[in-house]
Amino acid sequence: MKERDELLIEAIRTLDFLDETINVFSLHIEDLESAIEGSDEIVEDLKLSLEKLKKSRIKLLDFLDSETERITPNLKSLAGPLIAARLIFAAGGIKNLAKMPSSTIQVLGAKKSLFKHLKKGTPPPKHGIISQHPLINTAPKDKRGKLARIFAGKLAIAVRIDYYSDGGRRVDLMKDLNLRISSVRGVDS
Repeated sequence: MKERDELLIEAIRTLDFLDETINVFSLHIEDLESAIEGSDEIVEDLKLSLEKLKKSRIKLLDFLDSETERITPNLKSLAGPLIAARLIFAAGGIKNLAKMPSSTIQVLGAKKSLFKHLKKGTPPPKHGIISQHPLINTAPKDKRGKLARIFAGKLAIAVRIDYYSDGGRRVDLMKDLNLRISSVRGVDS
């Protein structure tokens, strides 16, 4: 199991680095383009390199999609490939993630907010990485905490099924998640 998630962890590290590189590179190309007149060849070469980086990013996302499907199909079906891989990365591996309580999964990736809460007494974080999921980030602010709690609970179950069982997909997880979410939205709406 260890080798399987090491690939995922390294792919997420590479993706983060690639995203940062693409952003910085884009800005520098724009600056160079406005500063240099008559050197279109240099700028065009740099733009081609940037396009290659963007294509590599797409290939890396495809790799993450297939790897999360192979390694954690239930976690991927609930969270999506990118959030599933980021959770595994933040936990330090699938084994660690499978051992975590849902309350920890809920705030995984919210280190800054947690330390700010401990130091300055700000409200504690309600969600971390999972806040990137459309279920959480499109919900009204007053429901995000409750939805994050429900979502993290299902993610905890999904990753445990993936880690401790044969890895078959369980469709009832998504069905149950949707049922719980609709009850939250229906009660307070």
